Amino acid sequence: MSLIVLKFGGTSVADISRIKNSAEIVKKVKNSGNKVIVVVSAMAGTTNKLVSLCNDISTLDSDEKRLEYDAALSTGEALTASLLALGLMESGLKARSLQGWQVRIKSTNQPTMALIEDIDIELLQNLLQLNVIPVITGFQAINSNEQITTLGRGGSDTTAAAIAAAVKADFCDIYTDVDGIYSSDPRLVHNAKLIEKISYEETLELAGSGAKILHPRSVEICMRYKIPIRVFSSFSIKSGTIIMSNIDEINKITAISYLKKLNIIKIIDPNKNFVDFVNDLSKRGVNFHQILSIRNEEYIFSLKSEYLLKFKSWINENNMQSVIIIENVGSIVITGAAIRHDSKIFAQILTILSEKGIELLQIMNTEIKVCVYTYDAHTEICVKTLHQKLIEHD
Repeated sequence: MSLIVLKFGGTSVADISRIKNSAEIVKKVKNSGNKVIVVVSAMAGTTNKLVSLCNDISTLDSDEKRLEYDAALSTGEALTASLLALGLMESGLKARSLQGWQVRIKSTNQPTMALIEDIDIELLQNLLQLNVIPVITGFQAINSNEQITTLGRGGSDTTAAAIAAAVKADFCDIYTDVDGIYSSDPRLVHNAKLIEKISYEETLELAGSGAKILHPRSVEICMRYKIPIRVFSSFSIKSGTIIMSNIDEINKITAISYLKKLNIIKIIDPNKNFVDFVNDLSKRGVNFHQILSIRNEEYIFSLKSEYLLKFKSWINENNMQSVIIIENVGSIVITGAAIRHDSKIFAQILTILSEKGIELLQIMNTEIKVCVYTYDAHTEICVKTLHQKLIEHD
């Protein structure tokens, strides 16, 4: 008998038909002799509607207002949890919906982007002993002032991972609208392959570089506690992808992901060290996408377009002169354990792109990834060509 946490994303509970389908999946897993805990997102589109309602009535310009915003947004998951619990009851199972505050999912006080600090599992253990399936709202927690907080977009994945860690689950299963993790975006690369097994480290690299798989925090939690994550589609019966440690694929490039609409920034400032520079921008709410180079008084980094206006405002206020901004940039990330073991791969990537006449703006690599920056207009052809040469012809 395994203890499994099942998480259903918004598309898997988008309407009553999908909720009934998800209830059947839970029933099948339960009737196979497993103990089951369920975590749910809001029904697809619900959170966006709630965000719009809040923006229509408030400027949300204080923590007090943003905490009420969190309380409003949390109602989406509360509805889903109750409906799925009802669906499970109708199928003959015992179930109970639980909101984050009932489970005592405790978080930091920061509204809209809180971090989970602790989970009280006593209630969950009692329900499991009574053969009752807990159906828990994802995305939400409670702070030290007994106020509801939310965990940021993708936070339901984090809830599922944190609960799986707290109860020492055997698996954390994520149900979504795709069959699993692919070697590239199937909408762009028609020959993209479904990946059967992938390491936590590779998944983290993909999640941070454009592949819309899982929230990185959920992968980090499961990696820390060595809980395998299985990604399934609630729309098909395909085998999906398992994320785990110790994947022995040393001669393999696993996947190629990409992001567009980035900006490369180069700053030369002898009067400000890098720590002060980072602190200044963080106070502005500017988050770096990637630090590319720190050398003496020269800093090069990439920035998502959503932060560019704030960054330019900071430049003007500080009367910065030696700043170069390259806009409309794309990043392509090639991920795989083979990079760690084969020094020829880096040269192979550069040769492939050179033969295509691609202008490279920046290059960086780690043990399991190579990241290249080029202009947005060249990004998609880079992805297709690299996938064909490195994965399809592997």
